[in-house]
Amino acid sequence: PNLKVTIDGGNQVTAPQTVSWTPATAHVLGAPSPQLNIAGDTQYTLSATLPWTATAGSITSNGAVTSAPATASTYTANFNTAYKVTLTLNGCSSQSNAPGIGPLTSSAFVSAGFAFNVSIAPPTGQAVTSATVNGVAQQVGGVGAVLSVNVNPVNGPQTIVATCSTPPHVVFT
Repeated sequence: PNLKVTIDGGNQVTAPQTVSWTPATAHVLGAPSPQLNIAGDTQYTLSATLPWTATAGSITSNGAVTSAPATASTYTANFNTAYKVTLTLNGCSSQSNAPGIGPLTSSAFVSAGFAFNVSIAPPTGQAVTSATVNGVAQQVGGVGAVLSVNVNPVNGPQTIVATCSTPPHVVFT
């Protein structure tokens, strides 16, 4: 998805790239990390466990090709994906078990597929009067009820919006 790499310390270029190397020569590949997509809501971080792979020859975890193979090879930079989770609270407070999302943060990147809960609490005497996840309305409770939202950024960014206020009083006579 338009990710950048460097070849032999040169300028960043968009992958894929095709280069011709003399067999048995040494080269170094690099990949800036993290990288963001154009919208800024998806983050790609070079994998710590398996950053590089090769179809022929070998490449080290730091991108070194000690001896270019005599046959064609594809070198792949392996990235982990994280999606931006944005939390907008209008008069509410929150708690979360997601890394980086807390009472004082409005957004963070969360690893794709990492499910977590956000608890949205109204101030005393108020209620969560509306809540959406990616534009889909959530069931809200009465005065003092805490709303628990399960979030799982599998396929893309997540936006959670909640509003707390004093619910209207209905008087029957």
